[in-house]
Amino acid sequence: MSRLIILFGLMFTLSISSGCAFITVPFLAPEGPLQEQVVEGRTGPKVLLLNIAGVISDASDRHILGSDEPSTVSLVREELRKAEEEADIRGILLMVNSPGGTVTGSDIIYHEILRMKEKTGVPVYAVMLDTAASGGYYIALAADRIYAHPTTITGSIGVISVTLNLEGLMDKIGIQSKVKKSGDKKDIFSPYRPDSPEEEAIMQSIVDLLHDRFLDAVEEGRKGRLSRAQIDELADGRPYTAGQALELGLIDEIGYVDDAVSAMTEKLNAGEVRLVRYIRSGDYAGSFYSATAFGKAPELSLIRIDTNTVLGAPGARFLYLWQP
Repeated sequence: MSRLIILFGLMFTLSISSGCAFITVPFLAPEGPLQEQVVEGRTGPKVLLLNIAGVISDASDRHILGSDEPSTVSLVREELRKAEEEADIRGILLMVNSPGGTVTGSDIIYHEILRMKEKTGVPVYAVMLDTAASGGYYIALAADRIYAHPTTITGSIGVISVTLNLEGLMDKIGIQSKVKKSGDKKDIFSPYRPDSPEEEAIMQSIVDLLHDRFLDAVEEGRKGRLSRAQIDELADGRPYTAGQALELGLIDEIGYVDDAVSAMTEKLNAGEVRLVRYIRSGDYAGSFYSATAFGKAPELSLIRIDTNTVLGAPGARFLYLWQP
């Protein structure tokens, strides 16, 4: 990636003068606009490789030298908007390798893909790689057809929200939390005190509503293949193998990227298609598998032990995420 190349290519000039060493470090170059690169194929209509890799979030990743890595949400929207402007983009191949992420981040990408389909009418095929679970599966539901590699892990349909209970630890080390609040539930889900039964019910109701939204997406995406009763039975949070997912109706076919490309080629009534990626200056994708390394969102763990979490309430996060 260009940011890493620039980072590793920083020029260090050491001058030994009066026993002192001077280090000169140039600033990082700003990000350039997206550029099209043909990954495979020489003729025929263009099919965009759209990558969903890593943990899904709408938060950008700040590097040590101050540059921002675009979030998955930001990058996907930018790529889709560019594709809308290109009349020769005739299809989208959605490459998913993600355990999921935030509820909102997953839902935005799902919405953006549906919007693209409605506006342009282009077919969208999803290909699941190593993992396409929870929010990763949620996004794949926007596709017209879902493929999974033989070794894919998918499913994990559900919502999770986790926080720490630090009350016992704080008692042991003699630290007390002092809170002034306008209402008795203003600090609901605080790690510094246990929730009351009423507060537990409030939080569970939010989880249930977000879970229902996930089920709605499965019902819409698997229309004619799964009933709501069947979806309810499958949506207990467990992951499924590719074989199990196919048998249960969660996906359409087990195969490789080549199989999805062949199906897309046939769908477009073409003898060959050109697979393209949108990249920035300095990036490179040598094949469609190279695409899965780009656009990774920042790592997002269920529980973050950092100064924000320990010294100040980080707030509840609701996740479509499978992270054992």
